[in-house]
Amino acid sequence: LPVLRLPRLPLLPPTASAGTARRRIWRRPGLGTPLLAAVSAGTWRGLLGSYIPVVLATAGHSTSTVGLLVGLGSATSIAGSVLVGLVSGRLLRLLCPAAALATGASLTGTGLWPAAVPVVAVLLLISGAGAGVLQTLSSFLAARSAPPDERGRVVAEVGTYRAVALLTSPLGIAALLLVWPLGPAMALVGATAAAPALNRWPGRVPAS
Repeated sequence: LPVLRLPRLPLLPPTASAGTARRRIWRRPGLGTPLLAAVSAGTWRGLLGSYIPVVLATAGHSTSTVGLLVGLGSATSIAGSVLVGLVSGRLLRLLCPAAALATGASLTGTGLWPAAVPVVAVLLLISGAGAGVLQTLSSFLAARSAPPDERGRVVAEVGTYRAVALLTSPLGIAALLLVWPLGPAMALVGATAAAPALNRWPGRVPAS
């Protein structure tokens, strides 16, 4: 009910080239990286809410331990988002690919070595912080790379890619389970979260 009382901001009118711009979104300068970062963050969030608890429970951890570990990952994702606001534009160029590598590597490690609680806690802490960085920067960089009349659509597009990854990452593991054990299947899907690090990051990252 309080949300209904918030002022409604006017929507910007769509440009005449909106349909063409949507088809070319991957080819527009500066947008490929934010979209990959959104996919990485969505992959992490999708696994945190689905197969990470399953892997931990299968490893023999108690219900309370699984809940605490998953909560730790979720909390550190918030810390990662806060970290973005504390880092200068020049350092963001290093932080972005580092966050992608950390997220992918930590998800892979969680799938392969879920038995030791301290190890899993550190991996979830790292992957949560990395995913928080990527989720925040994906929208920020996309908005800064688009003209004012297209920023709303571009940010919505980034959210769509993140939502698709959130849905398809558990489905990918489910498909791999037909031929692979759970741990390696989650490790393989989790490794795809490192994909943004393979992309060429923008030469100049705007300061926050």
